[in-house]
Amino acid sequence: MLSVDHIRARRRGGELELTPLKPLDRGLLLSYIGEVSQLLAAGARERREELEALAADVVLPSHLARVAEGLKKMLFDRCEFTSPEAVDVAALRAQVFQAASRMRAALPDGALLKREDVLIEVASALELDIYRIDDVLFGDLRGGQRLVRFTPAPPQVLLSEYELAQEQAVLLRATELTVQVYCASAATYRYLFRQMKFRRLLCVVTPGAREEDGYEVQISGPHSLFQAVTKYGLQLAMLLPALRRCDRWSLTAQVMWGKERDLLRFAAAGVREASAEGEEVDLPEEVVALLTQLKKHKTPWRARRASKIIHLPGEGGVCVPDLVFSHPDHPHRVYLEVMGYWNREAVWRRVEWVRAGMREPVVFAVSSRLRVSERALEGDLPSALLVYKGAIGVSALARLLDDLAARAASAGGATPEAGAAESPEELGEDVELIVAAALRAGAAAEEGEEGPAESAAESAAESAAESAAESAAESAAESAADSLTAAALAEPTRVDAARLSSSLLGVGLAEVDSPALHEPAPAEDTEQMSLFDSEGPPGAGAGARGGAAPLPGAGGGVGRGR
Repeated sequence: MLSVDHIRARRRGGELELTPLKPLDRGLLLSYIGEVSQLLAAGARERREELEALAADVVLPSHLARVAEGLKKMLFDRCEFTSPEAVDVAALRAQVFQAASRMRAALPDGALLKREDVLIEVASALELDIYRIDDVLFGDLRGGQRLVRFTPAPPQVLLSEYELAQEQAVLLRATELTVQVYCASAATYRYLFRQMKFRRLLCVVTPGAREEDGYEVQISGPHSLFQAVTKYGLQLAMLLPALRRCDRWSLTAQVMWGKERDLLRFAAAGVREASAEGEEVDLPEEVVALLTQLKKHKTPWRARRASKIIHLPGEGGVCVPDLVFSHPDHPHRVYLEVMGYWNREAVWRRVEWVRAGMREPVVFAVSSRLRVSERALEGDLPSALLVYKGAIGVSALARLLDDLAARAASAGGATPEAGAAESPEELGEDVELIVAAALRAGAAAEEGEEGPAESAAESAAESAAESAAESAAESAAESAADSLTAAALAEPTRVDAARLSSSLLGVGLAEVDSPALHEPAPAEDTEQMSLFDSEGPPGAGAGARGGAAPLPGAGGGVGRGR
């Protein structure tokens, strides 16, 4: 990350503008990057201070001095330096200084102490090579570290990274941002919103009036906080690369600039530069810890990363859950959103959403540091608050999931897809319910119970029909149930789960990624389904990647108010 000392910016009234690079200057900078890169590539085992001195000898015009310093920092950031590991450098240096002091005191008047004599004395006492001592004497200090690896980059790529880093350096001083984004695919929206959640940004997301308007995102800047300014500012700046993956984006920010901390307006805009396909965003550490504990906890609830964007009633905005939980015996899914801990305003906003008519069952996990009571969402409301301290408790969460699922069932509440952006991955969760029921049917038939396969198949069909998002999903569930009944009656002890889930999503067995999934699943493994399947069953993953046509009405764009 660059600092403001590495960028070129100018004021125009109340506006802050980054000074664009002229074509001639770009040519000079590309040449500069090439020369410094060659120095670093040939500088293995050289000291950092020696390499920095060589880079300083590469001259550029004075008006590019700041840019040169920024590029030099970025190039040295691509280097790996090391300190000596086999020698206690601090202890060695202390011995050298003590020997020098002792030998100087023993010298006659007018005699000079030679450095080599001191090193020979210490090398003899420690049985080390004198050149080894001289090499590592200051090796633990920054300037004495030696280069072990340099990762080069094409000059044009590095110059583009510098221009991005300039904008990031400006955002480090922002008080608030307003971002307009449009993405052709719902997957890119989810990528962006997950980045916001992972970086714990305080934001309000509002859908536009039309599909082509995309979303407006209002983000609080680091200088709007009373603490953790630097940490939050870094997280905000790291969002910018994700923003550039949108098909169309623009931002305006209020920044505090200069020694007087004047409030200026900064604006930037662009179009899609790179594809987000194949990349995934890490989950927040609390969510990762929860998934780890869920794997050890014996509960029928299964969790995976949520892929829906829930549109809220009226002008409420958008909710982006972290996880979605499904239960073999419940047709409704329950979502989990882990709240950040910067302030309480986001929590109260969600409380207002629920009271205003938000139908989807959501557990909002809130850190106790925000000092919010679970009683803020009591009664028969479809959502609830879960206050945790340190880590989210699995037992408390499981009780809330059971409670919210029961409320949704008794109230005849919203189907799982209502008010949300549908995706093939989410339809895949319904498929898993059918597959689980199929496996239970096979297990029951193996034990010799009377008519279990047919009744389990009928139950699976009913469950799938209740949770299907569109009529096409309902038709798929009915068709799968008919096939399931025939398969269970013909061979009740083995059910090919991969074939069933693939047929539901229109994916052939040849398109299922894992060869292991072609083997029939044993009935006794029914209750041991993974808690970490972020892509859903095999067919769902293949459909989401474009390997097969998704179900009609399954998405491809972000759904809006239905």
